[in-house]
Amino acid sequence: MRVVEWKRKKGVGRILPEWTMENVLAKSERTKLKAVPVDGKKPASSWQTAAAEDAKIYAGLKGHKQKVPIAPFYSMYNISDLTFAKFRVAWKRMASQMAAVVLSNIKTEYGMKRIISTDTTSLFAATSKEEAHYLCAVLNSDLVDRYIRSFSEAGRGFGAPSIMNNLAIPKFNTDNKTHLELAALSEQAHGLVQDGKPVGEIREKIIVTVKKLWNIA
Repeated sequence: MRVVEWKRKKGVGRILPEWTMENVLAKSERTKLKAVPVDGKKPASSWQTAAAEDAKIYAGLKGHKQKVPIAPFYSMYNISDLTFAKFRVAWKRMASQMAAVVLSNIKTEYGMKRIISTDTTSLFAATSKEEAHYLCAVLNSDLVDRYIRSFSEAGRGFGAPSIMNNLAIPKFNTDNKTHLELAALSEQAHGLVQDGKPVGEIREKIIVTVKKLWNIA
């Protein structure tokens, strides 16, 4: 992975409101999953310089053991090709309610870059934009939020990937009008939030449509 230096806005990384991308830590260009060593060369950015100094301190802490001794200090773990899928649905962990967003590419001053969520989020990898928005609509529905909060306590344990084992979300089907309707509603909600407009009306439509998805009167 080659990290592109990025100016972070104040507060970025703390919150992932539904339908938005405020929890983005960095825009990265994926070349391979194995970290590329610096090989003693001068750091290419201020990020690398600061990270190198932090690593010296961290390595000296009592009890610290590097997972892979031969790996560079900035190596990342528990990631795979799914982490960099073109379309993903991410939701925040350690929260008090479900809030999901569709992540893909974004235009930046460095060109089109893939958005990578922080380690305080969970995610689904989707095969298409429509499938991603379908899943996002379901997760952001009031029905799913209330169900998850009924057994997942707010805080560090909320929003863990394992909570999805309790949701029987039907597989996305392009021939299913309800699935396509949910996908369209989610895409509309994303657009409204980016324009600073309320999504109350869309939210109500999603609640009704998700009930129809699960045949709930």
